[in-house]
Amino acid sequence: MGHWKDSSGDTKLILLIIYSADLELILEGHGLSLHQYADDSQICGSCRAAATSTFSTLSSDITGDTADWIRSNRLQLNAN
Repeated sequence: MGHWKDSSGDTKLILLIIYSADLELILEGHGLSLHQYADDSQICGSCRAAATSTFSTLSSDITGDTADWIRSNRLQLNAN
């Protein structure tokens, strides 16, 4: 039986896509969007100037939901 070597990191990228698919659903539920490039993810959102306190509260909720997602997928945030 032959062994397939993945020198380009394609397997890692596919696994990242599989793992992060449900993260986008979590964020969309909060009215935010997820932008991904390679192994980097950014959470994006906007609000009117008068709604910054509401957005701040939402941000706290999202942090908790995202942390739960990270733990449930046995991942960790990059420190920088």
